[in-house]
This record gives sequence, C-alpha cells and structure tokens, in this order.
Amino acid sequence: MKARGPLFPSLGAETALADVQMRQTLALGLVPLGLVLLLFAAAAPDAPPWSVWVAGGLALGGLAVLAGMWRRAGRRYLRGYSTTHFLIRYLFVILCPLLLWIVFGRTILELGGLFPPLLLALLLLLYPAGRILQERVGPDPTAVPRFAMAYLVCQQIQMVLLVVALVGLLTGVVLDANRDYPTDPTPLLLFLWLLALLALLAGIVLTVAQWHRLFGQRQPPQSLDDPPPPSPPASRLRFGSDRF
Repeated sequence: MKARGPLFPSLGAETALADVQMRQTLALGLVPLGLVLLLFAAAAPDAPPWSVWVAGGLALGGLAVLAGMWRRAGRRYLRGYSTTHFLIRYLFVILCPLLLWIVFGRTILELGGLFPPLLLALLLLLYPAGRILQERVGPDPTAVPRFAMAYLVCQQIQMVLLVVALVGLLTGVVLDANRDYPTDPTPLLLFLWLLALLALLAGIVLTVAQWHRLFGQRQPPQSLDDPPPPSPPASRLRFGSDRF
C-alpha cells in the first residue's frame, strides 16, 4: 500500500526552505500577540475581556507547539508536521480579525450591517480550500489543469468576497459620515462601487485567459529570432560568353 504524502508539502520539514517557512509562521504569530498587548494597554487599569485572554493563550500555545514540532523534526519525527504547521498558521490568520472584531464588532455592525462580516467570515473559511488546491497545483499548472483552474476560481471567489465586504463597509462609513451634513454622498458611493466592478471584471478576464491557457489548443511558442536568410541557388547564373 502506497503511503500518502503530506497534505501541505511546501510547509514540510524536509523542504529546502523549511526554516524560512517556520520563521515566517513565528513572525505571523507575533501579530495577534501584538494586538493582545495593545488591547491590554487600552483596557488598563481594568482587566480586558476574557476573549482577549483566550486569544493570547492560543497565540502563545501555537508558537510553543510549532517550536516543539520543529525540534522534533530535527530528530526525524516528521509525521503530521506539515498539517500541524498549516493549522497553526491558519490559527494566527483567524486570530487577527477576531481580535479586531472584539474591539470594533459593534461599530462594524452599526456601519455596515451583518453582510460584510459574514462575507469576511466566508473568506476565512475558504482559505484552507485555496491553500490545499495551491499545494495540488505545484510549480507547473499545465500538468494538472483541473486543479489549477479550481485554484484560480477559488482565488477569484475570495477576491469577490473581500472586495464586496470592504466596499460594503466603506459604504456604511460614508453614509454615516454624511448623515448630519447636507452633502450628497452618491458620487463617492458610485465611485467606490465602480472600482469594485472594475476589480470583478479584471478577475473575470483573468479567469477566461487562464482557462484558454489551460484547456485551449496548444500552439508551439513563437520564435523570437529572425528567420535565417535563404540559401544561395545551387547553380549560379553565368555572365559573358559562358552564358550562351
């Protein structure tokens, strides 16, 4: 029976850039820890909410687990390293918006409603699927065109969710800022949604171009060199008396 390979090969301990990937994850873990410290300082002298304590404990626990597994990987204990590495990185990615939601959640709901947070939550849920597809594609997308196309579609869906959520939130901010003023926010809102529409159209064009590249008719690459000059004729024309 053939052993199944790691789910996230690029995050494995045997890759050429394994130490770089590990340091990047450790640096990513410092971001939620920094947010926790800022929330501690903002809440002083009162105690911060219990959710901030939980987030700080999860961030410290993720850093400790990753450091411990890296040491074990040095002694050839490699089982489950890449999957655990990804889960820890995913934990750090989730903790950052969660900490911001603890502080600004009520304000976000007042400005943009429930729609933008739901879109951002769906974006975070789609992140593992996109990362798994990226690992399946590898360095050569033409070798696995179906996975490459699925990865591109997943990327475009994530972009749509992010753009619509941000524009929806900015719309709420603009409407709230102009509530007590006689100015008309319609031109600014049209400009924001026009930018969002252009971003969506760019994603559609990119998807269609990638589909033609992966599933269209393969053509030989065009040569960048000039064609060689024609060879001289085999029999040269003779002039003078030899011609007659």
